[in-house]
Amino acid sequence: LVHDAQRRGHCPPLERRCLANLKRVVDEAGASIVLTTTWRLDADQRSFLLEALGVVGLSDAVLGEVPHLMSASRGDEVRAWLQEHPEVSVCVAIDDSDAHVASLS
Repeated sequence: LVHDAQRRGHCPPLERRCLANLKRVVDEAGASIVLTTTWRLDADQRSFLLEALGVVGLSDAVLGEVPHLMSASRGDEVRAWLQEHPEVSVCVAIDDSDAHVASLS
């Protein structure tokens, strides 16, 4: 998947097989997506990500994004979003950073 932001060097490529796997998980679990990535903070990267999710049919699965809390951990941002959405009783985090995952516990 190539986007204008990627051409300008703002976004690394996303693998179609990974997006297809995410689609399968979302579909089978009846899950939704809340963006926690730092890509949500940059308009080009956010656009690229949303376009990539749309290509595999996940546009409607995106509920929103966690708040950006300047000095907080990713876990703190997720907890803040969950406090604002008490209707969510179960969540799963998929992250490529051990530090971010650790901050969720």
